[in-house]
Amino acid sequence: MPAPSAWAHHGGLSVDWDDPDYDAAAARWQQEVVANGYRVKYLAYPRNVLVGRSTRLVFEVQAVQGGLYKAGLPAELVVRAEGGGEQRLPLPEPQGVTGYYETRYEFPASGVYQLVFQSRAPTGAIEATFSQPVRRIDAYQVLGFATVGSACLVTWLGMIIALRRRILVA
Repeated sequence: MPAPSAWAHHGGLSVDWDDPDYDAAAARWQQEVVANGYRVKYLAYPRNVLVGRSTRLVFEVQAVQGGLYKAGLPAELVVRAEGGGEQRLPLPEPQGVTGYYETRYEFPASGVYQLVFQSRAPTGAIEATFSQPVRRIDAYQVLGFATVGSACLVTWLGMIIALRRRILVA
């Protein structure tokens, strides 16, 4: 039985309004490949992928002719490291989101990874390769986090002291 298709537009990750880490400005497709009559779009969330952090990898499959989103594909992701290692992951389609295939992955080392979306559907194979740079967190980011954290702590303490004074005076 062929996989069903549907008319829909999901607009990146806009289906994730209940995700506390959702950032609409970052929810735009990063790369796009046309393969065997289908447009395969790719997005990593968060966009700046760091070593050892869980990253959501999202793929959308849409027919070039007519724009129908392709649902029900038997899809998998092949993650290829620069050093030659390879890992295969299933790419399930979230319930109620036609034409989306996604997984979470933690990249073990920095470098540029090749992400290969593969589907061996009876209607024909779809294979699209994307490139994803992964980097380590650097000293400037740690310094930035520490600075922002310190500023938040000082602000919070100032608020507590001001409230105590106001309560004691009243």
